[in-house]
Amino acid sequence: MQVSDKLIKPLTEIKYLNADNVSRYRCIMRIFFENYEKLKYWLYQEDIYEEMIKDPYFAEYKPEQCQQDLAMLVEWKNLNTIQDTRKVASIEAFKNKKYRYQMSEYSVEIERLVLRLENLFIEGASLEPTLLERIRREIERFPEMSELDEDEVYTWWTDLNHDFVRLNQNYQDYMVFFYQIMKDTLDYRKWFEFQLSCQKSGERQKELTNSVFGIFSGGEKAMSMYVPLFSAVVAKYQGGRADAPRLISLDEAFAGVDNKNIRDMFRLMTEFQFDFIINSQVLWGDCDTLDALAIYQLIRPENAKFVTVMPYLWNGHKKELLEDEEKVEERGIEIEQAARI
Repeated sequence: MQVSDKLIKPLTEIKYLNADNVSRYRCIMRIFFENYEKLKYWLYQEDIYEEMIKDPYFAEYKPEQCQQDLAMLVEWKNLNTIQDTRKVASIEAFKNKKYRYQMSEYSVEIERLVLRLENLFIEGASLEPTLLERIRREIERFPEMSELDEDEVYTWWTDLNHDFVRLNQNYQDYMVFFYQIMKDTLDYRKWFEFQLSCQKSGERQKELTNSVFGIFSGGEKAMSMYVPLFSAVVAKYQGGRADAPRLISLDEAFAGVDNKNIRDMFRLMTEFQFDFIINSQVLWGDCDTLDALAIYQLIRPENAKFVTVMPYLWNGHKKELLEDEEKVEERGIEIEQAARI
């Protein structure tokens, strides 16, 4: 980062977004911005006042208040002002002449940003109305179009199309934002601070550093990642109710781990009382450290367009092929009841 005068100077132009009487300032700036988009850059105080009192919200708004609000926006550099000297015939007329107001370049960009924020579908956004609400209102005006002239219909249709384009852009932005939030939320490494150690037979316990991890075998590296993962998940689930499920799912489960360590991994998941769903190309899960396991073998012969499901049930001692998938739950209940005897 390079510190410059532009970076550290205060932005007085954004004061209107949070100042007292923010509702008045924001509506005035929105009137200027909407006219700016129509290529009408200069407005009189009377133009602003008439537009403001059209809404019942400003039914008690006074011309004196409008004049004060415009003066404050000029002071904050949101508006540029110039005295209209056309047809001035005397000094007295010059003193009493009206002023015209124009948005500053900063304010144009600020209003564009504010509009974008208003239209983001992100929980917690405080700006209204949303883009979706505006689209709904404009669609509801469809029956009125038959009574309007061609220019008004064209403007309505163009604005509506622009809103749909912006809606699609906002949706894409939101999905990027959503996936990033989910990625950060589900990253178990950010839930806790881990201090990992390891110990091999006949050796002393030592801290699991990057250099130590680097000399591990493939299976040892996998184990050193699964253990903190399981620890983080079980610690997170301890905050739930006693009868809450402890779900965990693994893709390509225990790839690269030898059979002995796979057996220990299943034992660990059982001790943690995980309700797990895993898949693997080679792993069956028929380990003596599991009391019961529903197994589904997916068969796709000769690259067929269908998949055949073969249900099995492991009861802690043997793997049983079931004729019907519906019998998996039935046999599972029988195994559970037998284990309680």
